[in-house]
Amino acid sequence: MDDGGYGDLDWLLDQAAGAGRRVLLTLGMKAPGWPEFFIPDRLRPDARAGSDVAAASPALRAGALAFLASTVARYRGRTEVAAWQVENEPLNRSGPLRWWIGPEFLAEEILAVRDQDGTRPLALNVFCRFSWRLDAVSSRHGGRLARLLTAPGRPPEAETLAMLRPGDILGLDVYRRIASLSRGRVRVESARAWQANAGRWLGRAEREGRLAWVTEAQAEPWEPAGPAGRPSPGAPLTCGPDDLALIVDGLAAAGHMTILLWGAEHWLAREDAGDPAWVAAVRSLAGRRPLGA
Repeated sequence: MDDGGYGDLDWLLDQAAGAGRRVLLTLGMKAPGWPEFFIPDRLRPDARAGSDVAAASPALRAGALAFLASTVARYRGRTEVAAWQVENEPLNRSGPLRWWIGPEFLAEEILAVRDQDGTRPLALNVFCRFSWRLDAVSSRHGGRLARLLTAPGRPPEAETLAMLRPGDILGLDVYRRIASLSRGRVRVESARAWQANAGRWLGRAEREGRLAWVTEAQAEPWEPAGPAGRPSPGAPLTCGPDDLALIVDGLAAAGHMTILLWGAEHWLAREDAGDPAWVAAVRSLAGRRPLGA
């Protein structure tokens, strides 16, 4: 029987159901994981770097809407699907070409999902405030960052909240340390207000009748690849196994009840390489408090 290209996802959802787990299913052209955008060659647009990729191609927009509708129709009967996440950080620029998805087309995508299933909540996620420099890189508004990020309605968290209905989910992607290459040397930046920001946006979401989940809590290193760059896997600069408890405890103290960890592929790769510390750290957290829906 033809699985329509959904065979791997069918298997993953079967595994989740068998383990008694619920799933936040991400739909669309922009997915978690580098290079962010996963667009078939036949629909790949000729869009300039740093632009709204959906605005560049009617064929891409039509293909994305058809894909969303068919995916929701296929899985709306699966009880393990807790919510639909429409795109991944759609209003943030990211990937090698720093593309983003504009709110106009994102609204069409949201309607396409609701037309197929009006019973589940929708989630939209955003790269949560980190530092002025990285906020500038990820902002779709470009220059004059200080004014744009502090003006009412302009921070990506506020723009995202405005597109959600009561009962929907604001997803916050929270990272504590990120390293990059600068002039051939590794530069490590820390987010000083990650806990306060996560708590502040949770409070605002609740006041507006929305939910807020941490859809990515940093649970793996974020470090550069390159000849001058990446430290050995056993000595990460940005996140180690002992940091997992710190970030989960901090987010829980800020009021978050649903905290999803980002890094499962890294944990398993390290375990395969003979380093069980990451998997052990996750297991110790799971025994202490719920990590997600």
